[in-house]
Amino acid sequence: MEHQLLCCEVETIRRAYLDANLLNDRVLQTMLKAEETCSPSVSYFKCVQKEILPYMRKIVATWMLEQMELFLVNKLKWNLAAITPHDFIEHFLTKMPLAEDTKQIIRKHAQTFVALCATDIKFISNPPSMIAAGSVVAAVQGLHLGNTNTFLSYQCLTHFLSQVIKCDPLPGDAHQ
Repeated sequence: MEHQLLCCEVETIRRAYLDANLLNDRVLQTMLKAEETCSPSVSYFKCVQKEILPYMRKIVATWMLEQMELFLVNKLKWNLAAITPHDFIEHFLTKMPLAEDTKQIIRKHAQTFVALCATDIKFISNPPSMIAAGSVVAAVQGLHLGNTNTFLSYQCLTHFLSQVIKCDPLPGDAHQ
């Protein structure tokens, strides 16, 4: 019998199952505390790295990793395990009283907004938790889910997420 390869293509991205132990308040509070010390300085790319323009960062990062990855990471004291906005999205969604299919669509749209924020230097001064919260609110607003559910209205959702990350919500109708 001849050996054959079987190719099974899957449309969805393979991910590890969600671990309820990692989606508790203790982990969320640890992430909120860690983001205070792990975030880069707001003025880093304006004051320290003036020569490196945004489009050049990938080239420089690739070169650095290829040439002296471990040495530079240790000398520069870079924290490669920094908290990102993606780390917060699942925590927010588990706290929201929504159907799983609704959470899935919000998750995908929020991840897209987070990716867009990562391409704009204006967002570097915001903590990851705030970018994630804003991305979730933007996803809900863009999907017009706030019209069918009072919990998902702009005011309720913004207030809820501001309580989760312990920050002040925008006053009034600042989103318009």
